[in-house]
Amino acid sequence: MTNRYFLSIFCCFLTWAAFGQKNKSDDFRLRTDVTVKHDLSKKWNISGQFQTRWYDNLNDFKGFYYTLGCAYEPIPNLTIKPEVRLFTSTSIDYLRWGLFADYKHKIAKNSLSLRLGYTEELDGVVWGDFDLESNQIMGRGKLEYQHRLTKKLFGIVSSELYFDLSDGMELSRIRNFLGAEYKFSKKIAAEILWMYQPMFKKSTHTHNIFAIQAGLTFKI
Repeated sequence: MTNRYFLSIFCCFLTWAAFGQKNKSDDFRLRTDVTVKHDLSKKWNISGQFQTRWYDNLNDFKGFYYTLGCAYEPIPNLTIKPEVRLFTSTSIDYLRWGLFADYKHKIAKNSLSLRLGYTEELDGVVWGDFDLESNQIMGRGKLEYQHRLTKKLFGIVSSELYFDLSDGMELSRIRNFLGAEYKFSKKIAAEILWMYQPMFKKSTHTHNIFAIQAGLTFKI
């Protein structure tokens, strides 16, 4: 019965989003990633990820993302994750480091997770001179609910607030997701998502986006 209610709500949201979608150039995106993980102990692991992103109905290749990080689980369900990310494209490169804390609580087929994060982005990195054009500091808070519809299919609803901390504390955007994840195996998963993201700083543009994310994960 719960599965039926969730599927009904999910279909209604997708229908409403499809008809209400604005004629913007960012209406469909694709994200692919390959992740490699290695357990150092019961509480520690390290990981590396290679990611690509496509915008503008797959006509605009955003660039490559390389992420290195580790995770520490001091108590069950709580994970601390420091990471460093390098983004490269034909127009700009940037380096970002961040610290995240994730807590997940599971009850039967449901899970509720909270993520708090702090990131600092160094834009316009020119290798050789290491010229720093700007510095963006962000605080993030994300609440996500997952419901297991079948053994391999999961419904997802989440909302994440971004605060610009570069000069005081100002709400930058709210990123809302509604979607579903299908786990083909322990290594392969894909998500279809609808994102509604109001912007509050520098731009009043509201993103109304459909996206597909496909990932491959290896443990070594």
